[in-house]
Amino acid sequence: MTLGNTSEDRSRPSGRNWALVGAAVGFVLVALLGAYVAYVVERSARQQNEIQARQLASAVAHDLGGRLDRSLSAAGALAAVLRQGGGRIDHFPLLARELIEQFGGITALQLAPGGVISDVEPLVGNERVIGFSPLADPLQGPEARQVIERRALGLTGPFELRQGGVGVVGRNPVFIKDKAGHEQFWGLIQVLIRVPDLLSATKLDAIETAGYGFELWRVRPGTQERHVFARTSDRPLDSPVDSPIVVPNGEWILSVAPEGGWYSWRSLLLDSLAVSLLASFAGFVIYLLLHQPQLLRRKVAEQTLALRLSEEKYRELVESAASILLKWDKDGNILFLNEFGLEFFGFAEHEIIGHSVIGTIVPVQESSGRDLVRLMSDIFENPAAYESGLNENIRKNGQRVWVAWRNRIVRDEAGQPIGVFSVGIDMTDRLRIEREKKLASEQLAMRHQWLRSVLEHFPGGVSVVDSEFGLVEYNHQFQELLAFPDELLTRPGVTLIDLIRFNAERGEYGQVDIETYMTQAVAQLKLNVPHRFERTRPDGCVLEVRGTPLPDGGFVSSYVDVTERKQAEAELRAVNARYEALNQELELRVDERTEQLHNETEERRAAEKALARNERMASLGGLVAGVAHEINTPIGNALMVATTVQDRIRTLARLVDEGQLRRSVLDGFITDLRDSGSLIERNLHRAAELIRNFKQVAVDQTSDRRRHFDLATALDEIRMTLAPRFLLLPQELVLDAESGIPMDSYPGALGQIMTNLVENALLHAFAGQDDGCLRVTARRCGEASVELVFEDDGRGIPEDTQGRVFDPFFTTRLGQGGSGLGLSIVLNLARDLLGGDIVMSSTAGCGTRFVLTIPRVAPIPARHD
Repeated sequence: MTLGNTSEDRSRPSGRNWALVGAAVGFVLVALLGAYVAYVVERSARQQNEIQARQLASAVAHDLGGRLDRSLSAAGALAAVLRQGGGRIDHFPLLARELIEQFGGITALQLAPGGVISDVEPLVGNERVIGFSPLADPLQGPEARQVIERRALGLTGPFELRQGGVGVVGRNPVFIKDKAGHEQFWGLIQVLIRVPDLLSATKLDAIETAGYGFELWRVRPGTQERHVFARTSDRPLDSPVDSPIVVPNGEWILSVAPEGGWYSWRSLLLDSLAVSLLASFAGFVIYLLLHQPQLLRRKVAEQTLALRLSEEKYRELVESAASILLKWDKDGNILFLNEFGLEFFGFAEHEIIGHSVIGTIVPVQESSGRDLVRLMSDIFENPAAYESGLNENIRKNGQRVWVAWRNRIVRDEAGQPIGVFSVGIDMTDRLRIEREKKLASEQLAMRHQWLRSVLEHFPGGVSVVDSEFGLVEYNHQFQELLAFPDELLTRPGVTLIDLIRFNAERGEYGQVDIETYMTQAVAQLKLNVPHRFERTRPDGCVLEVRGTPLPDGGFVSSYVDVTERKQAEAELRAVNARYEALNQELELRVDERTEQLHNETEERRAAEKALARNERMASLGGLVAGVAHEINTPIGNALMVATTVQDRIRTLARLVDEGQLRRSVLDGFITDLRDSGSLIERNLHRAAELIRNFKQVAVDQTSDRRRHFDLATALDEIRMTLAPRFLLLPQELVLDAESGIPMDSYPGALGQIMTNLVENALLHAFAGQDDGCLRVTARRCGEASVELVFEDDGRGIPEDTQGRVFDPFFTTRLGQGGSGLGLSIVLNLARDLLGGDIVMSSTAGCGTRFVLTIPRVAPIPARHD
């Protein structure tokens, strides 16, 4: 015994040392695992930040590129005028100021004939650039010459301007044909834009507001070095995201990154602290587990004896076990499967013993795609990792089942693995139940969220109490209307009775005995019947309270502020009482006031006529403003061409006076005069068309002639007048009108409606189509009305514009023949003159349908003085 105790004492230091080593290993493993999880979380947060930064950078880059493109387009407009004037621009300062105001964002416009700047607008502050040649400048020369070689608009800079500051220059090379028809380089049109002015007009401040820094840079042509010309600070950005901005003959890059970096040091510190605590706890637990070797030795001896006694019962236990007991060798062949396992998988013993587990009870791949063949071999290579696990198995009939396995490696006397003993439990039903419970939980959470949304959007206060009168749900309006403090409503276990007592104690119900009132209130609540009453709070607010019992007990109550309604009712009663008194007084004085009332009536009618006239003139003023805006473009174009022609005439007169007029000059003058006359004629025709449409909208509605006519005959006459319009078109107009429908109305207005609808369809409905059909159908609609349906099989009207088709001057074909007044005229004629209405329905790609409903006898229109 002494010898045995000595051996045991000697083993204790070794066991303690192994416990410390195991605790250290556990601490390291858990720390590594926690560090990996923290890394994954922080990296996911960074990816989200990068997505937000990329979206913000893309929006700002798009805005910056759009503003730059709009400013540079002024060079194209100025180049067109220069070519039309044969290399001259008269009144350049006036034209340049108009272009700067129209396109916006431009610091100055410059003319550089032969590459030398000669004209600048505005001149003030830009005097130093007069006589400057960008082609000869060593910094700007390469890019300027590249623009001329490409014959396209190019952007140079940013760079330091001669007149001070930083800016970019858009250069548009101009080539003009000589007398022989060859294009010769005239010079450059330059658009100067100061970078600070450009950046201040964009949304770059949104980047700083969102907590990000930015750098705006480009790659210098030739040197290929990185040139940063705008940034939030001198501190370099940490791994920024880039958004390109395409500019003429180059590209700018907007780089964005958080000011404080992608990772939060505070979050990293908290993660490190949490991982350290978790690893320390795991090491402590492992130490406790490994520090019990002596106890384990005693238990081994006891269990050895117990195993020897139960060895005879092993086979009976295995066969009768309610779990799957499986033994298989290193090659994957099944050595043993108990009766429960055979019955579970549906095999006979001779069908399974000696066969591989793969293809019998283990599929080659799980439904998720995991390779189970590889998994079976990995069990021997890393048995600790597969001591337990949940795997997908297969029955003989092909049914997939889920089994939770516990695996133990079987070793030979030399300690080498020769097989695996596995114990499995069917988890198929449990997993199905867990999935159903998870789905039900998600649905319950969704319904609860939906209920909260309904309560918060309810127009009044709402509260829900259970069968014990505990407060279950309420919305913020309930708290606001009844002025309950937060500490009362958020107190655990608060009930409706507590709220009633709180109101009674603060005098909400007047001077009452609190206990008596509470006894009566509780008795009334226990009746569990619907109730409705109104209560006036001490501040004068009147609440309408409605309570509805729930099937399982409790109430749903609503609280609506009806103070204004009560005040209105009281005022209405007072007004009614006053009205009755005045009515009685008026009956007594009716003879005396008859003449006075007659005079007042006449004055009221005169006032109504004046108001109607003012409203009509206000509407006409709105139309005049819209038409004036539309007419401004063709009139301005005609005026510009006329001014140019006048200058050419003065030049020709000077040559005639000097005797230097040549035939080639006269021929060129005639050609330019013919082109200018054609341009003036087209613009004036466009202005005349707009004025005619305006006169159609503003004309007096009673000027149309009213007569009796047959509807089918009138529609057929209108169709015949429209027939020539379709001779050269692939579309056709089909009329299907019921005959014998007498009308007493305005055929002229009806013809105008049909013509406008036809023209509108031809202009909008069949763009890009080689055929199409316009169908007009007329039928009786009861005894007093008719219905006219106009429909086409064109491309339809987009849903986002359907609500505006009848608005004056709304058109999707501005500058292509559309004035925006056609359907507005149709609506005014249908409602105001014919006394009917028109509705429109359309589906994109399936055509458009207009339904006009008018009375057979048109109403007599009211005349306006």
